[in-house]
Amino acid sequence: MKTNQWVSTKVIAEYLEVSEKTLQRWRTSGLLKLGIHWRRKFPSTKRYLLYNLELVERVLINAGSLEL
Repeated sequence: MKTNQWVSTKVIAEYLEVSEKTLQRWRTSGLLKLGIHWRRKFPSTKRYLLYNLELVERVLINAGSLEL
């Protein structure tokens, strides 16, 4: 896996086998942090989020939410 790879919501949801709503819940709960695990593709809009694949996977493993 490429380090610091930013991917779309759809790509990461498929990779992790979770829904886009689950990703939203993880953001809202603070599990995924803005600027570290996710960011906006364009700063002026609330649409088009990108996720750091490696860091999201790592936080989920540490939280016990993802089995390898």
